[in-house]
Amino acid sequence: MNCKFFKTMKHLNLIRIAGISALLIVVFQAVFAQEGRKSPVPDEKKQKIKAHKIAYITERLQLTPQEAEKFWPVYNEHEAIMEKFHKEFRKSHMFEPSDIDVMSDDDAHKLISDHFQHEQQAFDIRKEFIGKLGGVIPAKKILMLMEAEKDFKVELMRKVTGRNEPPPPGDRELMRNPE
Repeated sequence: MNCKFFKTMKHLNLIRIAGISALLIVVFQAVFAQEGRKSPVPDEKKQKIKAHKIAYITERLQLTPQEAEKFWPVYNEHEAIMEKFHKEFRKSHMFEPSDIDVMSDDDAHKLISDHFQHEQQAFDIRKEFIGKLGGVIPAKKILMLMEAEKDFKVELMRKVTGRNEPPPPGDRELMRNPE
């Protein structure tokens, strides 16, 4: 395998993570917009989710104490940046599904354009973060992190939807290779 293959795979994985993140943002925005625009997840639950995510990532990456000491500040900074970035976007681009009916095509095009611009900016921030991690943990652990984050989101969505059981064997492979 040559280096070009790995660069292509890395690029595809970054795009996949950006897409999954954008999808989750849209899903959570749509679901929680109906609750009177209050915070979708109470602070106590956010803290529990964050603690679970830290434990999940730590276990999956098997970070050494030296790696963990360097990794978590970079990771936490990135998470704070992304949370603020998405929160600001949601605040300025929040709409109810019923708003679509009365929206002009120009307004709809603007929202679509803004959405794609937001996704590109999120991708660029993520790419910069992955670059920073290159000096903190080995490339293999960066790939492991990408997989762990994806798996954590799937696990979280299963819990939110009440499907706590793990995916059936082969289900994950089917998701990767649908053919």
